[in-house]
Amino acid sequence: MTGGERSATKLVGLALYGLIVYIVLSAGAALVFRLEPAASPLGIGLTIASILIMAALWRWRLALADRLGSPALRGDAACSMVCLYMAGAALAGLLLNQFLGFWWADPLAGLALIWWIRGEAKEAVEAG
Repeated sequence: MTGGERSATKLVGLALYGLIVYIVLSAGAALVFRLEPAASPLGIGLTIASILIMAALWRWRLALADRLGSPALRGDAACSMVCLYMAGAALAGLLLNQFLGFWWADPLAGLALIWWIRGEAKEAVEAG
């Protein structure tokens, strides 16, 4: 791995750690202040589109990383997967809130992703 790839891989890992901090702060504020996500047909549609686009982007980046043998691009693919899972969690939260009134589902779904994101962040930082 070149020096540039090491730096890029480490930067991806640090960005994922930053994402964890954001999720904790955002979910904490939502739970403490009972901030309910607003669901709308447009928002739900955009979230579904995000899931489809991120799934395709993740697969493409992962295949390209394998072909090129690039750990940096593999780290970038991991970021795409995180975005995919976050969109899925957001969609679940929006649907649970809209149809069942579970306002707390969205922040809890975000918090549940932290364990997985932490593993990806650690792997990227150690590879860098």
